[in-house]
Amino acid sequence: MPEIACLPFDAAALACLQRDRYYRILLLQSGDLEAVCNSGRAKVRAPALLCLSPYQFFEFRKLREPGGLELRFLPDFYCIEMHHNRISCSGILFNSPLAPPELRLNADEAAQFAALFDELRAEAERGGESQAAMLLSYLKIIIIRATRMKSNSAAAWSLRQPDHLIIERFRQLLEESYCLPHSESRFAAQLQMPATGFRRFLQRHFGRTLAQLRRERVMLEARRKLVLSDLRVQDVAQALGFEDPFYFSRAFKKHAGMAPEDFRRRYLNG
Repeated sequence: MPEIACLPFDAAALACLQRDRYYRILLLQSGDLEAVCNSGRAKVRAPALLCLSPYQFFEFRKLREPGGLELRFLPDFYCIEMHHNRISCSGILFNSPLAPPELRLNADEAAQFAALFDELRAEAERGGESQAAMLLSYLKIIIIRATRMKSNSAAAWSLRQPDHLIIERFRQLLEESYCLPHSESRFAAQLQMPATGFRRFLQRHFGRTLAQLRRERVMLEARRKLVLSDLRVQDVAQALGFEDPFYFSRAFKKHAGMAPEDFRRRYLNG
């Protein structure tokens, strides 16, 4: 399989996408669809970007004549997790349980991304000396530009919400305690709201329950530890608050579609 490629897509191509080793950046140029990623869903209308991580659960529904460009690349070519300190897109473009999966674009922004995708595709077809360096440069420009735009968009969205201070406080609390057995009532108390109000708050702003959001954050950290460390699976489980490593393995398999050992092997070695 090629390390990096840029391909056109339509409804048929989207329906055939598989969970595999590729990172994907989808530039939706026409039509609209409903994207289901992990536990969340979003209605996405062109023009927009969608970013998917290796082996992430996704499903596209209600496809209404979608069309665009798919940029895919393997961790061997560029690993988002390993380069997080240089390009902080993990948690913004990729791997964010609290952010919408899409980045909405205006016509000018969509045209700029389309030009970059086309340049990358032309370079991939052209070949020649220093091709890998050129392809990596185009990829970094796309990722950095999209990360900046989504970060600004997320901040603007948060500030427009009446509960924006509570939203930011909840994000902080979840990040501090996602692997601790804190109850729904404890989160509600820390946010100074009743439990029923807290549940409505989560559904209104994130469309998910606390258990779903916590599970996604735990599994994101599990993927990171499996890829970026040499920890044994049982040690990863313990670090994430699982007393029973077999229960962790079952939960991970349900989330990623494969056992932790298989995920590590396929991610790193193909």
